Amino acid sequence: MRPRHFLPATLLSLALTVPGLTQATTASAVATGESTTLSTTTAEAKKKVTLRKQSTKSRWAGQQLGTYKGPHDQAWQALTRTGVKAKNKPYVQQLVNIPKVGWMGAWQADDVVYESTKNYIRDTQQGDPTKIVAIASFRLDPWYTEARTANPSAANIASYKRWIRNQVRAIGNTPTIIVLQPDMPFLMTAKHKKKYQGMLKFAAAEYNKNANTKIYLEAGSWDWPAPGQGGAKAAAKFLEPIGIKNVDGFALGSTHYTSLEKEILRSKELVDIFRKKGYKNELRTVITTASNGNPWNFGDWQFKHRGVADEAPACTSKKQFKKVTCVTTGVPPTFDVANPKWGLSKTARARAKKYVDAYLWFSRPWLDMQNSPFLEDKTATMLKVSPFRKYYAQYK
Repeated sequence: MRPRHFLPATLLSLALTVPGLTQATTASAVATGESTTLSTTTAEAKKKVTLRKQSTKSRWAGQQLGTYKGPHDQAWQALTRTGVKAKNKPYVQQLVNIPKVGWMGAWQADDVVYESTKNYIRDTQQGDPTKIVAIASFRLDPWYTEARTANPSAANIASYKRWIRNQVRAIGNTPTIIVLQPDMPFLMTAKHKKKYQGMLKFAAAEYNKNANTKIYLEAGSWDWPAPGQGGAKAAAKFLEPIGIKNVDGFALGSTHYTSLEKEILRSKELVDIFRKKGYKNELRTVITTASNGNPWNFGDWQFKHRGVADEAPACTSKKQFKKVTCVTTGVPPTFDVANPKWGLSKTARARAKKYVDAYLWFSRPWLDMQNSPFLEDKTATMLKVSPFRKYYAQYK
């Protein structure tokens, strides 16, 4: 039996995705210089709401992500300890050298997470304290399908708070990106949602005490909750009780495969919702691009393998792109979100400038069921076929 933190990711998202959903764009395309004045619906108010000006620069611009190399990275373990096939080695080496977001959670005990986080920071910065450390805080327990009915006990809550406090203390002044609770939309089905939201609210406030830590609440993907499920408004509903004033924005796509353009659109939708609500803190997003080199929506899953899209097979040919729900890696991690070389439309580039801080790799398609064990053959195939292959050359 797998440890608790190896529970399959997003099992419930299949049930939450509407098959055959019309993937209609829910906001009109806006060119560069997008208006900062939005009209509310007649039901909401018969007036225009003037929004404050939105920044057009990533808050991380000009800085550098650190690359973690150590035992938390299963690819690093395979490469340096257990070994990989000769034909796969160049690709596994490349994956190891690409800056990724490390997941940390209940598998690090409360009294261990301080030292574990310190070691993670050391092995990411490698002597350069200016390098940015990126962590996915995945500590809620119970979680996933258990969270549908489980009522967190006083002991669960106390343990969660102890873990968070210890990690916050370990991070200190380190420049850090926190992706808070991947697969957050599971809150939509949690019977005791308010308790989970309260725990996450505590975590956001604690991380926010560190001046150099930026917190991005996981908000699902453009297809979860999809437009037909309430879209960005549904996501905002479960996010707001966590405490928007204590965060720096939202994270999108942790276990899905949706296109970058759609995730940028969802970024705009989410940020505009909270701007209209009057939140004064600057809100932007980080989007995972580790899994959407060949984008598709979760509900369009074509295969019977395991019955779930979590373990999508690697694309073996570019001929499969836009035709088959296979997975390959996308844009490499970057703060240069509006660069034309990423192939985005003019509208998407303009939106990215205003709403997106970074493209990061916090999804993990190189792991079985996106959690464990490491799949070296799949890794090699994904990186070899990726339409962004040439941009990985720097990670030899």
